[in-house]
Amino acid sequence: MNIVERQNEFLSRQILPARLDVFETACFLGFKPHDIPVLTAAGLLKPLGNPIRNCVKHYATEMLQQFRRDEKWLGRASEVIRQHWHEKNARKSKQPKRASSRMVNPSNGHRSHNAAGLATAGMG
Repeated sequence: MNIVERQNEFLSRQILPARLDVFETACFLGFKPHDIPVLTAAGLLKPLGNPIRNCVKHYATEMLQQFRRDEKWLGRASEVIRQHWHEKNARKSKQPKRASSRMVNPSNGHRSHNAAGLATAGMG
């Protein structure tokens, strides 16, 4: 099942389970799944129990319903997400540009690599 099908299936449920995973939480709140760990790290969402770092996290549907109706919470969450991506993109733009691993030979326009797998412009 692809993401759109999974999202449609989730949103068509008449009764939601008491706890939702990251994908379901994102669908329910109107965020992307990759935003949920950001909101959790910022303290805006709290997973159930005390999950270890790399395990599947679940969130209480009852609490999510409250957040979904809270315009101030949604505004804070949206700002946290915006700020996260702004900072991440700023860090990315400050990193020095890497030379492409695939160089084009100016004489024939083809990409070439040496025995070590490194791109070379003059060898074919």
